[in-house]
Formats: sequence, C-alpha cells, structure tokens
Amino acid sequence: MVTVNNKNRVLHILWSGRAGGAERFVHDIVIHADTTSFKHDVCFLSHGGSFAAAMEKKGVKTYCLNMKTGFSIARGVRIRGFIKRIAPHIIQSHCRNYVANTVITQMTAPKKVYFEHGSDLIAQNQNREIHFYNRIGRHYDLIMANSHYTKNRILELTGVDAQKVIVFYIGIDHELYHRAHRDDTLRQKLGFTNKDTVIGTIGRLVEQKGIDDFVMVAAELAKLHRSCRFVVVGEGHKRAELERMANAHHIDVMFLGERLDIPSIISTFDLFLFTSKWEPFGIVVLEAMAASVPVVGYSVPGMKEIIDRGGGVLVKKRDPRVLARTAMNILTNREQYVNLQRAGLANVRASFNIRKRIKELEAIYSKLLSTT
Repeated sequence: MVTVNNKNRVLHILWSGRAGGAERFVHDIVIHADTTSFKHDVCFLSHGGSFAAAMEKKGVKTYCLNMKTGFSIARGVRIRGFIKRIAPHIIQSHCRNYVANTVITQMTAPKKVYFEHGSDLIAQNQNREIHFYNRIGRHYDLIMANSHYTKNRILELTGVDAQKVIVFYIGIDHELYHRAHRDDTLRQKLGFTNKDTVIGTIGRLVEQKGIDDFVMVAAELAKLHRSCRFVVVGEGHKRAELERMANAHHIDVMFLGERLDIPSIISTFDLFLFTSKWEPFGIVVLEAMAASVPVVGYSVPGMKEIIDRGGGVLVKKRDPRVLARTAMNILTNREQYVNLQRAGLANVRASFNIRKRIKELEAIYSKLLSTT
C-alpha cells in the first residue's frame, strides 16, 4: 500500500463522469473531504466527462481508462495493473461493471467497499443484480446501501451476509443552495418574470425518472394556473420523445439538458415536482430542500425516508390530476408553503450535511482498516 504523507488512500471507481447521483456523491466527497487522514482518488472506467473536469479543477486526481462495455480478459488485466500501481488502502466501487468488480473482489488487498446506489436493484427485472451479488458482491468486505429500502432489497433478493450491509445516507453541501443565493438574473435569462410560477424537475431522461409523468402533471397544472412555467434539467435517450409529448399536449416545457450549475438552476424553481417511477433515494430532492424549494411528488419507498422528515408532500395515487391539485394547494397556501420551506432546509441540515456524512464515512473507513 502507498501511504501519501501518512494518509490512507481511497480509490473510488465509477463507470463515467455523466451527471447522476453516484457521480455527484463522489464529487462532493472528494471536494469536501478533510484530507488530514484520507486522500481520495477517482477512476472513471470509461470517460470522465464534466464531473472529471470539475474534480480536476479542485485538485483531485482522476483517471480515465476509456473502457467499453463487454467482458474482456485484457480489460481485467489492465484494471488489476492500474489498481496495483495506485495501491489504495480502500477501494470503493460505485458501479456494476462485471470486469472491474470481479478483479477487485479477487484481490487480497486493499479493503473492498461496494456502494449500492440502488436504481437497478429496484427496477422491474432484478435478475442481473441478483446474479451480481451472489457471484461478486458478496465478496466485498462491506456493502453500503443508500437507504433502508435499498438495504432491505439487497437482503430480500440475494444471499449476501446481512452483517456486511449497512445504510449510509448521501449528503450535500446545503450552503451552496441557500435561498439567499437565488439567481434572479438566471430567471430573467431563462425568460421568466416575477409573476411566473416555475415548476421544475431534475433527472436523466430515462424511463425510471418518469419525466413523461412530469409532462402529464404539467398539462393538468397549466389548466389550473396559466402562469406556470415548466423546466426539465437532464439529458437522456428519451429527450426527443418527451419533447414531442409536451408539444402534443400543447405544454411549453423547457428542456435545459445536462447542467453543472444545479444550485443556480434549482434556485429559480418555486416548486420541485418529483415523478420518478422508482427511486432508492433522491439527491435532487435534497438539493431542492436545501434551496428552500418545497417538493411535491409521487410516493415511492426510497423517497419516503427523506420526505417523512419534512420538506415535501408525497401522494400515493399515481394520478396527474391528484398531484396537480396537491401542488396547487401548496402554491396557494402561503403558510403551508413557508412551513415546507423551513422543514426541508432543517431536514437537510440535520440529516444530510455532506461534512457530517464525510466524517461518518471516514469513521467507517477507519474501523474497516482496523480489522484483519
């Protein structure tokens, strides 16, 4: 093992640097970590993208292996050689790549941690995920689940030792999102007036995120409140289909694509509309609450663990009209709106503060390193 200035070295493994919850979490860890005891490096198996560039600007060392999908012995040899060269004390995988995880679990050192971000584990078909855990995942020293729901799914579906699985909540830097930083200039650039009510969401344009349901709710909201403006932040293969859907419903939805200025973008929202079809956790919901933007959405298990602590309202019935009416009730009830703002910010500060979460993470690392 290579100790850098008496620091323990942690290597995070991601598939790519695209905008997503796992990538954002790793970005925040390496940016905000106290480097007194641990040095964090990041390896992108494919390409780095925007998050790699952002980390490099902050002085974080990143590596891109430019891998392609598919199983290859040559790729496995390359990954093994890379890990041995870096010689971390802890390697933490955040992706499901079979080649990389097979190589990691077959090495006697370093300590091995797998972070389960959960989206694939709770999708409609979990056969691949069950196979992953029963063949590879169970060989990790520790498995971190991003919610109690995710942990329970791991234990229900796989043969992993329950003693190896713990819950670790993701955190954010809530100070970046404080309502005092609201960017009215950006609202103007986006074409919004002070009379507009901006309702937005953030997520990849894929089936899981339910952006089609966002469009349906927007159509209902437009009937109830003419000054509503709708914003979707994120990119994905469904973009063209969703744009056609919005046009077919005569709804003006602004698709902004992938953005790195999330704190500024989310500060332009008056309401965050959550319409994911399944979700093990929801880092964008934390961001909304940190910006004092109330959250309204459909109830899915992972999300309840966040919202039940305050900051939003979830409805059980997946009905666009029901969700639209719920949203309008909040927007027109000033007292409830302000209470949700305050509760959401307090929730994030108390339970999802990135600096507190990093301290707990490093305590977990230290305990793991102390075991033989």
